Amino acid sequence: MAESTATLSRPLTGAPPVRRSPLQHRADELERAGRADVVALREVPFLTQFNIRIRYAAGQPVPPETALPLPSPLGLPRTPNTVHRAGGRSAVWLGPDEWLVVGPPGTATEAEGAIATALREVAAATACAAYTDVSAHSTALRLSGRRSRDVLRKVCSIDVHPRVFGGGACAQTLLARAARVLLVADGEPDTFLIFVRASFADYVADWLLDAMAEYAGGPDSGADGGPWTLTNEKR
Repeated sequence: MAESTATLSRPLTGAPPVRRSPLQHRADELERAGRADVVALREVPFLTQFNIRIRYAAGQPVPPETALPLPSPLGLPRTPNTVHRAGGRSAVWLGPDEWLVVGPPGTATEAEGAIATALREVAAATACAAYTDVSAHSTALRLSGRRSRDVLRKVCSIDVHPRVFGGGACAQTLLARAARVLLVADGEPDTFLIFVRASFADYVADWLLDAMAEYAGGPDSGADGGPWTLTNEKR
């Protein structure tokens, strides 16, 4: 499977295929729509992504946390809706026996070797283990800025208050009532990665841009007010 979400085209000249991410044609639009100090949106294309499943036999004691021998050892989190990070990679909890490992673009071969080695050892301990390269399944959008949480409140129903959705949190949810996405709070404050199926990328981008307009539209857009500001002004 391809290591990235892309459309491959081969010119008549015989040049190598050119990778195009689902939102490459909207990169300038996304950049113009945001304000770095308030809220900004951009695509993070071609991330390496591996889905991992580990299932133990019924009644078997749960062994210690599985660690992937990547450049920096990366443990698979056991606490629901949490993320572990190491060496520029992330392990995202998807379910009791399922994780998503995300790494930089172009590292699929290296990551696959490390994952295969680790899971062979797990399988030897009477567990069922499998992995799949799902890099071509989805692209990622990076939403950042001090108003990013307000934008998310408009388009999804989960609680994204920093007390409950801080830098080590993740959740699978519906965005704009239709697109199933994986929302991951990044290590930076008020920054989120939104993993979305390639075919829904334009739809999600449209909704996010519309939700951002109130805060990033200009000096009269309310961008400098607090999220819960109430006024009693008489006109």
